[in-house]
Amino acid sequence: MSCNMDFVYEALLAIGAVHRATLLSCQNRDVQEAAKSRVLGLHAYGNALRMLPSHLHQDTVAEIFAVLAVLILLTYFEV
Repeated sequence: MSCNMDFVYEALLAIGAVHRATLLSCQNRDVQEAAKSRVLGLHAYGNALRMLPSHLHQDTVAEIFAVLAVLILLTYFEV
């Protein structure tokens, strides 16, 4: 990963996996693969949420931008 920012990777993985699951289910393709992708996405979402609190009190600009980016990405799951 990159510079102790695994929570960014997990957030991106979550978005990508849920997006893939949605595409597979909309196209009536492999339903089992869609379910696996959705579970992977929700697991990555949970991991990102668990990792986030340890980064909230950082004072570097890169960390603050990373936290903001992850929070914006994770709002996708709350809709």
